[in-house]
This record gives sequence, structure tokens and C-alpha cells, in this order.
Amino acid sequence: MTGHVLVTGAAGLLGSQILKQAPPTVTVAATSFQRPLPTRYTGETYHLDLSNADSVAHLLSEKRYDIVINCAGASDVDRCETDHEYALRSNVAIVCNLVEGARGNAFRLFSFSSDYVFDGVQGPYTESDHPNPLNYYGQTKLLAEESVAADNLDACTIRVCSLYTTNLTAPRNLYGGILESLAGNRVYRAADDLFSNPTEVTDLARAVWQLVAMPKLPRVLHLASPDYISRYDLAVLIAKKLDVDTKLIERVNLTDFGLSAQRPRRAGLRSDLAYTLLGRQLKSFAEHL
Repeated sequence: MTGHVLVTGAAGLLGSQILKQAPPTVTVAATSFQRPLPTRYTGETYHLDLSNADSVAHLLSEKRYDIVINCAGASDVDRCETDHEYALRSNVAIVCNLVEGARGNAFRLFSFSSDYVFDGVQGPYTESDHPNPLNYYGQTKLLAEESVAADNLDACTIRVCSLYTTNLTAPRNLYGGILESLAGNRVYRAADDLFSNPTEVTDLARAVWQLVAMPKLPRVLHLASPDYISRYDLAVLIAKKLDVDTKLIERVNLTDFGLSAQRPRRAGLRSDLAYTLLGRQLKSFAEHL
């Protein structure tokens, strides 16, 4: 694989790993806005508000990338529920600007979505299942998906789920939050009715680059670990690995948290199609502990 690739949102949890796992045969440029890029990265960098259409259009027309991998977007589900302008700007406007750029500059576009486009009634879900988001975050992710699919572009939306890393220097994530609480001998409240596929970002990023190298992909593809587990059972696994008393894990219901946004209780993703393309499954949670 060769070419000039732009990774947007490259300072985030997923974007930083996409950057790190890039094959040596490609030339990679990166954008960031609110966080600094990893210090080890020495390639082209742009401090850019991707929701600004003019700024995005200028960059994409001037540099002429072969591939754009968009990792930018809002992940704070509750803030999206209470601040719709923020959610639309972060999750829809950015993708629409990149779609417009792909239309005018003929690059291949990859963007990421979420299992939260589903209602969580009968998960885990396949690509053929009908989206029905319960919260505003999920609605914006679905709007972004529709933007990517609206034109006859060379583009793929990859739905992912419950991302984490065991690297404690990385941005705060699912694993880090549980570990921090248990290591401090503090009770961790975990919902036993919230299910998903916890997916490690390094393994995910490697798989994404494998897919990027393929000449033809479906418009929407699910890519998550094979584990389908409740948040409570996940926390118990971590506690056992750390040899911490599992009594520190408090079993609760999702409603006990009083969250602003509804969560799809049994969302999650089936990734059989991606596994066939990759020739492998993503690693399970136990393999990363």
C-alpha cells in the first residue's frame, strides 16, 4: 500500500493509534484541534477546526490526499444530549465537510460510527439491521453515516464499539476508568444491563489499515471484538486480573446513574463480515489483559 493519507482527529484515542500503526509505505499527515498530537509523530501536522468548511476545503484542495481516515468527533454522549449544536458540529458538520472534499478531490474516505445508532433491543447487530438511535449522539452518528452514503463516493463507514486501551498514558477510556477506581481501592459502580463489545484500539487500528489496503469495501462495516459482555462482568474480569477484591464492583442498573442520555442496553456489533475480509477476528478482552 502506498499513497498520501490524512488522519483527522489524530490526537484522540483511536486517531493516535491509527497514526501509530500506519504502514511505512504511506506518507501520513495528521490534524488535531483540542489536544496535542503524540510527541513521537514527526510528519505533516495541521491545527484545524474541521467543522469550518472553508478551512477543510482549502486543505483538501491544496494537498490532494489519496485517502482520508476521519477519527474526529464527539464521544461525550451526555453532552451531546444537552448541547445539540456541539453534537451537530462535531459529528455531522465535520463528516459533511469531508464528504464535500471527497466529492471535489476524488480521495477515498473512511469514517467511524457507533453501535449507538441502534436501539439496543436485540443486539449485537449486523450491518443489515435497521438503525434506530435512542439518543442525540446516536442520531448525529446516523446523520453522518447518511452523508457518507448519499453520493457515489469511494467511502466506507466503520462502526466501532466501547473502545479502550491498557496504555495508562492514553486519553481516559473505559479500561482506564475502571482501573483507576479499583487501584485506588474505591467502589466501581457497573451496570449489569449494559452490554457491548469492548474493543482494544491498537488491534482495531491494525485491522483498519488492513481494510484501507483493500480495493473494495461495503459502504458500512462493523468492526469490534468478539466479546459481548455487560459492563459489570467486564469490571469483574479486570478486578480478578488485578487480584483485587471483586466486592469493590457494585452491581447496579443503568437507570441508577441518572444519565442525561438514554443508552441502548443491548447494542453491540457482530463483525462476521469484517472478520471474513481480514481473515481473523479481533483479539478478545482476555488477550489484552
